[in-house]
Formats: sequence, C-alpha cells, structure tokens
Amino acid sequence: ATVALLHAYDPGYNFALQQSVSEPSSQWCILLLQCVRAALGRKKAPQALAQVLQNITVSDHAKQFVAALQTAKSPVIVLGLEAYHHPQAGQLRFVAEQLAALVGGQVASVTDGANSAGMWLAGVVPHRGAFAASVAREGRTVATNFQEPMQGYWLHQFSPTQDTAKPVETMRALSQADFVVACSSFD
Repeated sequence: ATVALLHAYDPGYNFALQQSVSEPSSQWCILLLQCVRAALGRKKAPQALAQVLQNITVSDHAKQFVAALQTAKSPVIVLGLEAYHHPQAGQLRFVAEQLAALVGGQVASVTDGANSAGMWLAGVVPHRGAFAASVAREGRTVATNFQEPMQGYWLHQFSPTQDTAKPVETMRALSQADFVVACSSFD
C-alpha cells in the first residue's frame, strides 16, 4: 500500500511512507483545499467550494498527495483522532469528502471507540472470549483488580484518583504493587 501522511508531528512509523508532511493542525484544512484544487486541474470547482478555492495556491506537497491518490488502486483518506477532535473537524471532513470524490476514493474515520470495539471483538473483556465466545473461567473486573491487589499494573490514560469510584482503594492497591507503569498525555 502507498501511504502519504499529513500530521502535526512525526513520531516515527514502522512502515514506509511515500510522503510525510508535518504541519500545524491549523494548516490542515488549507492543505486539503490545496489538494482539492490540484485534483480539479482545469475542471470547474464544486459550487460549495468555488469561492474558497479562488484564493488557494497549490503547494508541491498537495500535488504529491494528489498524485499518490490518483495512482492508487483504491484510494482512502483516513481522518484520525486529531482530525476528529479538530476545531475545524466538520470542514476537514467535508473537504476530505470532496477530495475523495475527485480521485475516486473514499473517506474513513478512526473514532474514539475504535480501540474499544476492537478489544471487545478480540475478547479483551473479563467475561467473553474472541467473537463473544464463552469462557471457562471469567477474568477480573476493574473493581476486582483494585479490591484484590495484584503484583503489577499497566495504566493507560487512566488517573487513579479521578477515573475510579474508589480512589483511596485504588491508590492503596497501586502502592502495594511491585511494578506500576502509567502512560498519560497529561502531567
């Protein structure tokens, strides 16, 4: 698959990128509009975008993105969580849909619940196996994990004092553990 990426920062990826452009998220809508303008070529702009596109100059990055989309067998523009929560989310989606229509592609979105749904299907819940199969022995619930302390915990985007109904019990269990890893976007 050919992958071209527009993002606010480049954390490094474990797959090859044909193109990678780091732009502040405030510029994403402009870059997508440049792509629409490039994809139009000499065609007339859709009425909904005609006035906006008059003042858009196409960048080299936009030309390269469009070339990648136009040569792809089944082009897909994927809007991730940053686009989903962007202040201009509706505009980004609208412009992405216009671009997808021009290159014969489609738009897909990664939502907040995507990982939760995938984990449920994979059986990463205490009472079900993969694809809702019954389990011989049920696993532990979040409450059980803190009521009956364990040796180690991996906390991902979880604040022990704010994301549980019993913060004192939670902190007691964590303080008794041999090993705790906490991953968070916040201090």
